[in-house]
Amino acid sequence: MRQQRGVVGILALSIVLFAATLFADTGESRVQTFTPATVVGVHDGDTITVRVVNAIGRIATFSIRIIGIDTPELRGPKADRTQPYARRAQRFLANLVLGRDVVLEREVSDLDVYDRPLFHVYLAGENGERGQSVAEALLLAGYAIADPWVPDIRNADHYADLERQARAAHVGRWHQRLKKKSASTAGERDPSFA
Repeated sequence: MRQQRGVVGILALSIVLFAATLFADTGESRVQTFTPATVVGVHDGDTITVRVVNAIGRIATFSIRIIGIDTPELRGPKADRTQPYARRAQRFLANLVLGRDVVLEREVSDLDVYDRPLFHVYLAGENGERGQSVAEALLLAGYAIADPWVPDIRNADHYADLERQARAAHVGRWHQRLKKKSASTAGERDPSFA
């Protein structure tokens, strides 16, 4: 187990060091440069695998976690069983991004607690510029909750507003709230989200 954790740590460090060659610091204190990528896999509603080519043609494929949101968990380290709406969130994200070009944007943190690189993810526009926010799409569809992680809080208030809009519209995960009474309210966390 200890050897496996060491290998995972080395792999995570390698990804961060490779990413450092891809993501040049713009000199701003919070937001880093934009980097084009192609989505080659969708793990769940908030984790994707991307392929990135750096300036000298090196190709890297790695999993990233979308900053600022959380979706219901598929069975894994955070959940003993698949949570309600986890597969729908995964399908929604796959339909939105799989096989498409995206733009990655780093904020402050490099890795989450599971050693996944953290990025804001946007669909790529016609000229490779930043397009629709993937996190915003998940929030508005009702498949994600706003989940800011200090120090990556640039969009926290905006994402909380989008979550409230989805709840009020009873879309996605919030659709069932019309049919059943729930212990959760707009200001509380839903137990379906780990």
